[in-house]
Amino acid sequence: MTIRYATIGTSWITREFIGGAALAGGLQLAAVYSRNEESGAAFAAGLGGVPVYTDLEKLAASGIDAVYIASPNSLHYPQSRFFLERGIHVLCEKPAALDPAQLLDLQNLAASKKLVCVEALMFLYSPTRFILGEAIERAGKITSARLDFSQYSSRYSALKNGEKPNVFSNKMGGGCLMDLGMYCVCPMLSYFGEPEGIFCSVSRFDADTDLAFSAVFTYPFGDVAVTCSKAGQSRLGSEFIGEGGTVCVESLSLLGNIRFINASGVSEQLVPMPERRLVLSYEAREFRDFMIAPERTRQRLKEVCEASLGVAMYLEKMRSLAGIKLG
Repeated sequence: MTIRYATIGTSWITREFIGGAALAGGLQLAAVYSRNEESGAAFAAGLGGVPVYTDLEKLAASGIDAVYIASPNSLHYPQSRFFLERGIHVLCEKPAALDPAQLLDLQNLAASKKLVCVEALMFLYSPTRFILGEAIERAGKITSARLDFSQYSSRYSALKNGEKPNVFSNKMGGGCLMDLGMYCVCPMLSYFGEPEGIFCSVSRFDADTDLAFSAVFTYPFGDVAVTCSKAGQSRLGSEFIGEGGTVCVESLSLLGNIRFINASGVSEQLVPMPERRLVLSYEAREFRDFMIAPERTRQRLKEVCEASLGVAMYLEKMRSLAGIKLG
């Protein structure tokens, strides 16, 4: 069975997803959507002559089975709901919604229509998450962890020059926390569960932009420090520090370049840095399986939805503590 899917958005991540979907197999790109016909045609060039749509109603009626949404964050929820209401499966880039209530609404609507609606948060689908989990166990009793995603944004210069790119605008659902924070929060919740307390701090560019973010989560074993920035580039990555060794992760988003360093300082590489398209193929493959084998994947789909909802709940708590308002 081949799933005919369309893409919403013309950014680099959409092109990378198309490559990942091709690696996964069983997914056929049937259409692309852009609000601007010219940019849509430019994006579709070289994609085998797939049609370009600028009208969502016409796209929904074109015979597609599923849609991958990578539009500005503020459009994720209404566009996801739009396609679910028309019987079309949805894979939506993170964050799939601006708050837990919206995300739960999408999940409930999908379930009521026997459709799939999942968030494209790469950690949830990467098999490397098990290798990292085993390495953390190998490190013995964890005493602390430092999870970082600081990545200098290619749009930061535009922001400093007086423009307001969507990725920086809290009104559009962007900003540092919403763009990067879940890459840290998701693995933290996955490996350590819910924290006992949270302390948050935010660095703002202006009232509508959180530029950098830090938080400390308290656990019985110690603290987990989370740092994110769109105005600087991390060179150290993340660490899980235990009595028997330290696990170092260069990229939390791709789960790439993972090393285990034992208590004597001997380093062992466990995972190299993967190509992004390979990592995206994992989420494309599971999305496909959720659609074509609903009975076999029912429990796994439930796990993914619950994990996404848990992350959304903690992002909401962090925004509240830091005074970040979206929309």
